Amino acid sequence: MAIYSLRVVSFIFVALAFVPAAAHFFAMFNKMKLDGPNYLAAQRAYDGWNLFGIVVLGALLSTAALAILLYRASASFGLVVVAFLSIGATQFAFWTLTYPINQATRNWTV
Repeated sequence: MAIYSLRVVSFIFVALAFVPAAAHFFAMFNKMKLDGPNYLAAQRAYDGWNLFGIVVLGALLSTAALAILLYRASASFGLVVVAFLSIGATQFAFWTLTYPINQATRNWTV
């Protein structure tokens, strides 16, 4: 029962972690049509999205816990490890690429 519950929790956290990426993707095409000042104004819509970090942390922790529980017990262990590493890779990309750029541009307000 614990493994099933953790699978559900992991699924929910991972699904919620996709929300910001999907929002960026679907808004990108319309934002590319904007001129500079309007683009920067549209970027303000993302203020407060750092709270999604809680969801990403939940996804990382729940998939790590699930991988530990499934170690040597299930064929799905490898898939859970891939999920964990993928979420970790997104965080690596964010903290090494996106975050420094956001800091240098004061979150695109300059």
